[in-house]
Amino acid sequence: MPALLQRGRGDLCTICNDPRRDATILCVVEDPRDIVAVEKTQEFRGRYHVLHGSLNPIEGVGPDQLRVRELLARLEGEGVTEVILCTNPTSRVRPRRCIWPGS
Repeated sequence: MPALLQRGRGDLCTICNDPRRDATILCVVEDPRDIVAVEKTQEFRGRYHVLHGSLNPIEGVGPDQLRVRELLARLEGEGVTEVILCTNPTSRVRPRRCIWPGS
C-alpha cells in the first residue's frame, strides 16, 4: 500500500491504519499538513491519500512527479467508492473535466 505521510515508505499512516475509519472514502490532499486541517473538523472518518505536491506544469511538475499512480492503484484495489479532492486552488493549472474509466 502506498505511503501516505512519508515518501518511500510502504506503510499506512496511523490515521489510515485505524480500523474505525471508513475505507470506502478517500480524501486526497497535497501535503501531510493538510490532514491536520481536515482532522481538526472532527467530521471526516475516511482515509487519506497524500500527493506530496501540486500540479505545476510551468515548473515541470506533472502527474508522474506526484503520487497519482499510487492513487489510481488505490482506487482499483481498495474498494474506494467516494473520493474527496481537498486540494488548494491555484492559478497555475486550468481545471479539466475528468472521465474515470468505468464511470
